[in-house]
Amino acid sequence: MKKTRLAVATILGCFLASTSLVGAQTLQTLCSFNGANGEFPNALTMGNDGNFYGTTSYGGYGHNDGTVFQVTTNGTLATLVIFNINNGGYPHAALTLGNDGNFYGTTYGGGGGSAWGTVFNMTTNGTLTTLYSFPNTYGSYGAYPNALTLGNDGNFYGTTYYGGSGGVGTIFQVTPNGTLTTLGSFSNTNGAGPNGLTLGNDGNFYGTSSTIFRVTTNGTLTKLNGTSANGLTLGNDGNFYGTTQEGGSSGHGTVFVVTTNGLLTTLYSFTGGSDGRNPTAALTLGNDGNFYGTTSAELLDGSQGYGTVFRLLLPPIVIVQPQSQTNNAGATVTFPINVAYLQPLSFQWQENGTNLVDSGNISGSATNALTITGISDSDAANYSVIISNINGSVTSSIVTLTVIDPPIITAQPTNVLALPGTNVAFGVSLTGSTPFFSYHWQFNGTNILNATNATYAIPLVVTNKAGNYSVVVTNAAGSAVSSNAALTVVVSPKSQTNYAGSTATLISSWPPPSSPSTPSRLGRSPPRSVPPTSRPASATVSP
Repeated sequence: MKKTRLAVATILGCFLASTSLVGAQTLQTLCSFNGANGEFPNALTMGNDGNFYGTTSYGGYGHNDGTVFQVTTNGTLATLVIFNINNGGYPHAALTLGNDGNFYGTTYGGGGGSAWGTVFNMTTNGTLTTLYSFPNTYGSYGAYPNALTLGNDGNFYGTTYYGGSGGVGTIFQVTPNGTLTTLGSFSNTNGAGPNGLTLGNDGNFYGTSSTIFRVTTNGTLTKLNGTSANGLTLGNDGNFYGTTQEGGSSGHGTVFVVTTNGLLTTLYSFTGGSDGRNPTAALTLGNDGNFYGTTSAELLDGSQGYGTVFRLLLPPIVIVQPQSQTNNAGATVTFPINVAYLQPLSFQWQENGTNLVDSGNISGSATNALTITGISDSDAANYSVIISNINGSVTSSIVTLTVIDPPIITAQPTNVLALPGTNVAFGVSLTGSTPFFSYHWQFNGTNILNATNATYAIPLVVTNKAGNYSVVVTNAAGSAVSSNAALTVVVSPKSQTNYAGSTATLISSWPPPSSPSTPSRLGRSPPRSVPPTSRPASATVSP
């Protein structure tokens, strides 16, 4: 799998220093925070005006309780709200765009008295209204709310970091006018200390805590993956994208993608340099098809910074590779591939390194699933696919199609003449998929016990072994039945004693061959008719 590559164009003081990409860049820093305009930014939200809106957990001129800001796609930043504890403080989550065009959000503290967080709405010009304050009872209502998610019903859904029946967080619903209902509680086994929720295409909500989880609108929780991460964002491909605060190749955090069944793939590892480190918030999908996000800190000339805003340019990422297949001749096979992507994709399937086109029994050569109908030996080959978008391309692993042919008997078992006490054997020659053959020999049409080898041998022949022998050869694609091969046991004539003048008849059980081509007991045609050698018999005359 091709790795996501990184290069950075640094932007200081919120001014764009360069828009050029050097090499194969995938990340651009758009602006940096300086304390007065906020510290430690959270995730971004796209507004109807095409700008991004977000919060910082700390900072703000005259206070240190956090801010709400606006940033354009070229990195111009404006502070809209400075929190002062009375109207909330220390927001730790992104804003949510409501159906009314206003933004809805939460703060981790403040809201008057000793409240443990608020739910608020804000207009695009920065007018803020507190809708709900979490009481300091630490009970069923929870404490320290995370980001809100707009549901299909027009209400907002969210989580609290603490509180609830298990003391480690809750799931709640809140209406646009501030009526809040607790739906469920975390209990450590299904997660603890959750982040915000993300609405999936299936109508369920997905989120992160000490785990990655799924929750229904009635509060039923399902653990999907044990990774501890920040919030999730739904991608155009139906997968979820997110960040971790720590981990990765440098230990400074990662960007990842996870499927709805919990399969996780790391896309990028932060280095702790100008790309920032330790992201604490979810990603935001921009109108340009790329993800935008923030880091909580950056290192500039060895000193501590206040965070960055970045853009992730993602080439195709293979989540599930195609798999090799073995199937019967005439069957239909499909090679699917699961790809994470942000930009439109193109696919080109190849057979033994040569591009395929849709024709004959080939279809889907330019899609994420190649189908071959009525497979035959000519389709047995190596297959792979090249996936491309504007950010790069990747080639899948090479997989093999193995075609199982039914058995065809090319040389039948032959008739055998044998003397009692000698050894004989029957065999056949075949074409087909040899590793998959099974054999069962028969005597006069009845299966012989344990006669399952390619050759059937009879040691020390006796007269009751005379009869017809055949074999049934089977594999997954079909079966073939041989012709009968006759075993004739030759009995030598017996010595006799008779009176003078009587007639003596010496009888052998061997019939003479009808033609020179009659097979011998070794399965080969002799050059002429020669009977098997028998023991001599004598006639004695009594006076």
